[in-house]
Amino acid sequence: MVRIGVLALQGAFLEHANAMRQVKSTYGYDIDVIFVKTVEELRQCNGLIIPGGESTVMLNQARNSPGLMPELQSYLQDPSKPVYGSCAGMILMASEDGVGGGKKPQKGLGALQGMNVWRNAYGAQNESFEANIPFQGLLNPDIPFPAIFIRAPAIHSLVPSTPTPSSNASTASKLPAREDLCVLPPSLVPHIPEIADSPLGPADTEAMRIVAMKQGKKLVTSFHPELSGDLRVHEFFLRECCGMEADV
Repeated sequence: MVRIGVLALQGAFLEHANAMRQVKSTYGYDIDVIFVKTVEELRQCNGLIIPGGESTVMLNQARNSPGLMPELQSYLQDPSKPVYGSCAGMILMASEDGVGGGKKPQKGLGALQGMNVWRNAYGAQNESFEANIPFQGLLNPDIPFPAIFIRAPAIHSLVPSTPTPSSNASTASKLPAREDLCVLPPSLVPHIPEIADSPLGPADTEAMRIVAMKQGKKLVTSFHPELSGDLRVHEFFLRECCGMEADV
């Protein structure tokens, strides 16, 4: 039995949990799904999902739960821990100094060192859209995935990985290769305005096309698969990040 936690501080955690339970019943994965709001619950998890929602609210809620913030950051930075972040979850998984955009400065938690993210890159709520796009590694790969973008972040740029406080230069140099799983056509890539004082510098137009990426046991998507009714991204996380096999 593998226990998958869904961070339940804010956002679409119910939808992610429901999708995981449907994956269990559909594909026969031997998993238990729990909600995570405390350190004790996080320590029970073999893998973690961080849902879409409001990343600033999630961080504030984590700070208000005794001991959760440092434990969560340590969990995310541990290369042995499978973690999947969608939309706001992708923002939280960015480099510590790798988050731009939004009204107030924000830090990432360093799950994917070198990944810089721009918040709300795809516009406001009323600019949400759905696109059928290829996604490498999914079951039935010839069928595009219905990706739903709601105030979605974009990967601003990707820079060489650097050591985290809990690692060293040797560890950073041995990180698994990055896999760009889902790449948008140029026509769908958002425009990020040039901001002279942005610490992230100019955006990389090629990096901005990447809306699903995997490195080792870490997975991020700009979009919301939990809202699509398509279970294949959640199944991919169990198979490719958690190293599981279906029982059917």
